[in-house]
Order: sequence, then structure tokens, then C-alpha cells
Amino acid sequence: MKKTLAVLVLLGTSVGAKAADPSQYLCVVEQSAGLHYDKQNQSWAPQSFSSARKYVLRRVNDDDRREWAGLFKMHPNATSIFVELGNNFPTALCEGLGFLSCRIYAGGDIAFDPQTLRFEIAHYGGYLDQGVWEHFRSEKPDDYDRLVKRGSIGNPDNPADLFFEIGRCSSF
Repeated sequence: MKKTLAVLVLLGTSVGAKAADPSQYLCVVEQSAGLHYDKQNQSWAPQSFSSARKYVLRRVNDDDRREWAGLFKMHPNATSIFVELGNNFPTALCEGLGFLSCRIYAGGDIAFDPQTLRFEIAHYGGYLDQGVWEHFRSEKPDDYDRLVKRGSIGNPDNPADLFFEIGRCSSF
């Protein structure tokens, strides 16, 4: 009986602590830097980026699972969602109950530490995508031109920037 009571007390304490955890955070970028492709020079170069970006990190709810069912099929264990402030579409879905690991669909990763409330975001893929589209353009120029006109593929002359963001979150 004493063991059962002790287990119930521990369960009640952990459930109470979990309920007190913030369900959402405002995450503000403090610094951002990376690489940008200069079309005129046809080369990648270091660049500072605006650190004015803000994100909301919050727990996944049933509405999210319905609205973005296709995303949740790929990430059924997602516990949290990372969204750029002012945007409705998720930047990333995150897994974990403590330290969160998130995957950005356009290429990248996000990590969040709930103890220190710090986060890191790495946006990558633009350099590799550029090579893929350059190769496709040289191998199949007619197919490439047709798909570019439809907006179906990337443009190697205007690849996505590669950058890294760091910042802190606060509960709200």
C-alpha cells in the first residue's frame, strides 16, 4: 500500500509539473550570419543577415494534426511546432519532450533547450540544390526551361541562402 501511495504521489507531482510547463514560447533571433550567392560574381560569400526574425514554438494540438495531416504523416511523433511569427505554415515540426529537435522542410534543423531557453536554427541546402539544378539544366535544357516556366523547380542562378540563427525564447 505504501509503495502504491508513493507511486501515485510521484505521478501526481510529475503530471502537475508537466501541466505547469509553458505551452508556447516567443523565440527572438539575436544573431544571424551565413552565405549568400552573388549572381553578378557567380560566387558564394559571407554575409550578415537580419536578426529581426521571431518565431513561436508551441505544442501540437488536434487542429494542427487535421490542418497539416500530410506533414504529420511524415512526422507522427511530433510534439511541438515551430512557426515564423506572422506566418501560419509550420517552419518545422519538432520531436522530444525536453530538448527539442526539429526538421525544417526547406532544408535545415532547429534545436531548442527548455532549460536555458536558447535555440539554434541552421538553414542549409541551397548550395547543394544549386548544383543539382545546374546539372539538370546542362543535361536536359528543354525540360529545365519548361519546368522553370511552370515554377516547378529551383533556379541555380538564385539559390536559397545558407545561414545560422541563434536566440532566446520566453514563455507567453
